[in-house]
Amino acid sequence: MSEFGKLSTPLRHAVSEIVWSPDAQNAQRLKLYMNDGNQVLISADDLSKKLRYYPGMVAQLDKPGQADLQVGAYFTPYQ
Repeated sequence: MSEFGKLSTPLRHAVSEIVWSPDAQNAQRLKLYMNDGNQVLISADDLSKKLRYYPGMVAQLDKPGQADLQVGAYFTPYQ
């Protein structure tokens, strides 16, 4: 929650739900459901550093999908 509190107010308001979702590759993985219909996979300890790139990333997209910001930045549109 301390990482979430470091985000700008508009970015905090863009997040609808946060789900703790660890897997074999990332014990700190979170799945964020965004108000714009996208999902974001991100490490809890990198939340405030990496989520700030999300608005610029989705501004270039024409379809909703899943952004993976765990290592680098990848976007996969929903099928």
